[in-house]
Order: sequence, then C-alpha cells, then structure tokens
Amino acid sequence: MTMVPRTLLLLLILLSIANIAGLRPVRGDVQQPSYAIGDHWTYSSSSLASVASPVPGTGANFSVPVTYNLTVVDLETLTLNTTSYVAYREAISGSIPLAFWHLSGVSFARQSDLGLLEQYSDVSFPLMQRQSATSTFSPALSNLEFPLYVGKTWSQTVTSRSVATIQYPLGLAKTVQYFNTTTTTYSVVSRQLTTVTAGTYDTYLVRSSSTPGSTETYYSPEAMQIVEQINYNSTGAVVSTTTLQSFDAWPYSTSFQTSYAGASYSLIIRTDVPATRMAQDPTAVTFQVSGNDTVTGRANVTIPIIFNSTIIGIKVDGTTVTTASILKDSVNYYVFFTFPLSTHTLSITYAKVPAFSSLVILAIVGTVAAVVIIAAILILFRRRRSPTTERLSDPYSVSAPLVASCR
Repeated sequence: MTMVPRTLLLLLILLSIANIAGLRPVRGDVQQPSYAIGDHWTYSSSSLASVASPVPGTGANFSVPVTYNLTVVDLETLTLNTTSYVAYREAISGSIPLAFWHLSGVSFARQSDLGLLEQYSDVSFPLMQRQSATSTFSPALSNLEFPLYVGKTWSQTVTSRSVATIQYPLGLAKTVQYFNTTTTTYSVVSRQLTTVTAGTYDTYLVRSSSTPGSTETYYSPEAMQIVEQINYNSTGAVVSTTTLQSFDAWPYSTSFQTSYAGASYSLIIRTDVPATRMAQDPTAVTFQVSGNDTVTGRANVTIPIIFNSTIIGIKVDGTTVTTASILKDSVNYYVFFTFPLSTHTLSITYAKVPAFSSLVILAIVGTVAAVVIIAAILILFRRRRSPTTERLSDPYSVSAPLVASCR
C-alpha cells in the first residue's frame, strides 16, 4: 500500500482553513463590519485522508484532527503583482494531536470586501519533514457576498496558485506547484439555531457547490464568523468538518467618555447583540439587549478601576447574576457575563453613592429649614410691629410730639 503524499494532506488542511479565513461576518442585512486587533476564534477541524492500495478494497481512510486559532493581529498594506491592498493580517496557529505536528501561518483578508488574498502555512513533523505552502487567490476568495439574507444566490470564479515545499531532515527539499480555477455557486437556504462547543447561535446556512464537491456553512452574526462548516467531495462523502470551540470578538461596541480628577477615562460596553437605551452615571451603567429566544447573549464591560468603590454587581431585569467573570489589570476591570434572550434590561453597579453626598443633602435641608424659620420670625415680627407703627403715624397720638422731637 502507498500513502497519499503528505503535501496533498497539507493542502487539504489549508483548504479547510482558507474556507474559514475567507468567510466574513455579515450583521443581518447591514454594512460590512470591521475587525478589532485581537479578535480571535478557536476551531477544531477533522479532515479525511486515505491510504491507497493497488489491490481493490484494501485501502483505508483515517481522520486527521486539527485544532487551530485564527487571530486578527494587524491592518497593513499587502502588494501582489504590483497591486497594493489594505488587508487584515490574521495569524494561524495550531496542532495535530497525538502526531506532534505543529501548524503556523498567516492569512491576508482585504479590508475593502474582506476577501482572502493570500495565505501562508507551515506544518512541521518532528524528525521527519517540514512542509510549507503559500496560496494566492485571484480574485480574492470570499465565501459570502454582502448583504446576506435567506434566498440570496451568487457565484464566484477564483484561480488559486499554491506552492508547497517539503524539507527533509537531510536537507533535501522538494517543491510542488498547484494551479486551479474553480467556479462556485452559493445559496443562503435558511436561518436557524446551531449548537456547537462554543454555544448555541442564530445562524445562516449557506450551501455552495463546485466541481470538487459542496460545502455547508453555518454563519453566526454573534460570533462574527462561522460556527460550523462541512465539506463534501463530488460523491457526497464528508471530507472535513470544522466547528467553533471558543472565540473573543464583539460585533457591537459602545464607549462612554467620562472624567475623574481632571483626567478622561473610557467605559466600554461590548455585546454580541444590539444594545440600546444605554445610560451611565457615577455609580452604574444600564442598557437593554434584544435577540432570538433560546439563544444566550454575551457582554463584556470595561470599567476604569478608579471608578470602583464597591463590589461590582450585575443584574438582569433586577435579578442578580452570580456567574459573572471579573478580571482586572492595573487600569480596568473587565466584567464578562451571559444572559438569556430575547429582550432584557442589564445593569452593572460599580460604585457607591459618594459618602459626602449625605452631608451635602443634610446641609441643603438644614439651610432650607433655617431660611424658613428666619422668614417665619420676620413675618411674625412685622405683624407685631404693625400697631405701633400706626400709633406713631397718628397725628392725634400723645406720643407723636415725642417721636418728632427725637428726630
């Protein structure tokens, strides 16, 4: 029996990652989103490989599991064939369990439409070999077209060029090139709930097909990426499955600029569903969220430490949340918590009413009371003086000459 060259296996793995990297988030039927540096997603992928044999029926298939991270690390200029693009640099890192294989690389997604322009990956096999591959796509590979809605269809023809190099332990190297032009048709067939390791999400199911096979992609606006993708070959057999394990990316972010002791600070609310009716004061911040029933929403609130003077409390519709995760550094608290959907009011209390406020209130009350008392005394005094004044102004009064002489 002979094994299919590992170069082909590497390219199969890279194709799975390229499908993820080239898939971009669409928030409903709205404008194209932008990424923040540090956004990242962790995936688990299983690709099918084969051991071939000249004897019919004696071959074997086996699954290659891959766990990898996709992280937005920069926004930079990429030049391909004398043309420059502004692109997101996305770092790829991962491993193949039990085989001690390590995966690393980088992909470039064009900022203007978030299509995948180029991808480089490196896979090392300890004591055996090292494989690297660079793939470029013309035009940029984009597995979604804005806007996204159920019933939409489109097609794309992309030419890919891959150069793979195998480095052996004794220093020998082999380079293989692959060229491929593929036309793929896409259709958004439904909107549904999809459950994966990372959670349950409201997703769009996008089905695509081409000569090599077909793909089912489940995209989540809340995750800003796909949550599951299944690739089939031309006969309908599954060749790879990719699912979202965890992520840290926020589709919605609002910042409050506040000041303290003459300095400016930012209080930031990040959510995976729209947040409205936001309000902030020296002691708390409140906002309302709304989303699909049975889906769990997420929030991450950044609070400057200098504002904090009590135990941070979180409430959903007035009920205290006890499962929040609160981290901090030298500058901020980071309050992460989840909440049920659909519509709820959330509040985060981070400070007490200042102690001096009670004294100020007492002082104001005391001042008002004093003014009232003094006013009452003056009124009473004037009332008591009125008869005497009348007598002094009476020309027939006995006391009038005396008053006149005193002047």
